Amino acid sequence: MGFVGDKRDKVKLAALIVVVIGAVAGLVLSWTNSANSSSIDERPDSLYRCTRDECGYEWSMNNHEVRLAKGPSLDPRMDCPECKGVKAATLVKTCPYEDCGKTYLQTGEGVRICPECGQDIGEWYRGHSAK
Repeated sequence: MGFVGDKRDKVKLAALIVVVIGAVAGLVLSWTNSANSSSIDERPDSLYRCTRDECGYEWSMNNHEVRLAKGPSLDPRMDCPECKGVKAATLVKTCPYEDCGKTYLQTGEGVRICPECGQDIGEWYRGHSAK
């Protein structure tokens, strides 16, 4: 039973299947990369500061490194690599509005309003993301 035909037909069919699977995988990867890069790539590197008084260590990570370190978590806190404090470091945000530009520590998930100028930061990124 099974596939009827000679050995060459079976090889041709197998090659065709491999080409189709490769093409579909390539399309999916290119679509995923273009969707992710449009909003992430234009954002500056993330700066973190340890909030422990005895440490105060600051370091920056690019957005890819942040995604690897944090996974799907939306919590703005991270473990400090210097003093090893668990969730002791907080994301330092910079207001993207040119007339403000102040830095502040992100204190909660999804903080969208700059504490200095009161403007909606999420709105600024929505208006400036690559189309």
